[in-house]
Amino acid sequence: MTLVPLLCALLVPWPGATGTRHHDTDSYAHLVVGGERVKLALELDTDSLMAEVEALPPQGEDWEAVDLEPILARAAEWVDEHWQLTLDGTRVEIEPRGFELLKAFDPLVQSERNVSVALRFEFTAPHHDAAATLQQTLFEGREIGHRHTLLLERSRGDAGRKLAAEPQLNEEWRVGRGSAFHFTLHDTAPGAGMRRALRAAIRGSTTIGTSPWLALFVLALALAPLPGRTRAASVAAMAGVAALAFVAARADWIAPAGWAATAAAALAVGYVAAENGFARELKLRVATAALFGVVHGMAVAPLAGRTTRAAGFSAADAAFFAGACVVGVLAGGAIGAALSRLLRERPAAQRLLPLLLIVASVLGTIAAVHGRSAADHW
Repeated sequence: MTLVPLLCALLVPWPGATGTRHHDTDSYAHLVVGGERVKLALELDTDSLMAEVEALPPQGEDWEAVDLEPILARAAEWVDEHWQLTLDGTRVEIEPRGFELLKAFDPLVQSERNVSVALRFEFTAPHHDAAATLQQTLFEGREIGHRHTLLLERSRGDAGRKLAAEPQLNEEWRVGRGSAFHFTLHDTAPGAGMRRALRAAIRGSTTIGTSPWLALFVLALALAPLPGRTRAASVAAMAGVAALAFVAARADWIAPAGWAATAAAALAVGYVAAENGFARELKLRVATAALFGVVHGMAVAPLAGRTTRAAGFSAADAAFFAGACVVGVLAGGAIGAALSRLLRERPAAQRLLPLLLIVASVLGTIAAVHGRSAADHW
């Protein structure tokens, strides 16, 4: 019976004791983006952290800054071992930037104490959308049910410097222990908008390889037996209306089926080519070009990638269309100008070229419809 009081005394927790609190805790990783440096605040249970780094007991009744300062180097090494972030397959080297004790009510002692500590780190922000992978093993072997939450936040000015400033929360995920968690760390560093627009313009300029109908339509307009001013007006009308249709589709004001828009864009090439080669007189060519601009704008819109109603039309969308339209107009116009000279020298080819465009148009239409049918079957 004399052992009972002793056992009870050993089981009763006392404030600030290391190694006596065996209940599972929560930890939080605040990734704050929006500047040249990404700020990381790793919020951990103070008692558990101090036990992990084998710190000395607190000098007073609670953990204070003087207790943590001597163990910061060991804490950074412990974090480096148990909280690992990679960007595009490369390990991120996080740089320590101090700490902050966080006071909260502790139900075990029925009073406020420094329950948590936020260890602060920084690393260079990526200048592109990076594929991020987090693997954490915090308090492995000490807490079976430890819960870790990753919060991706956007700073408001200098709001990312303190947790109390509450930067804007973008995403929140629960990250399991020992398994790789994948997410995307978007480019939010200064100049990110310009970089996204530039990348979108480059992507748009390459769509001519996968969807050549805009360029072929400009080619058909350039080969029309009409004065140069009328041909230029036709191209301008098509481009202007296509831009409006592209904006409407990206903003989700209209929602055409991608395959149908592509099929219509391919048919437009054949229609104009047939008019060029076989019509006795070309009337309302500018109006016709503008009308077909609608289907070309809707056909280009899905190539810019997925969007949502909340996202709406963006600067990157505008850059994408600009790249696609400029390359399509320049390529179609340049080829059309070169072929026009050839046709003047060889009149026999004046009927052959429209036939080739009509054949390409029919094949493109069949491919678009077949693609839709295959997708439905799948």
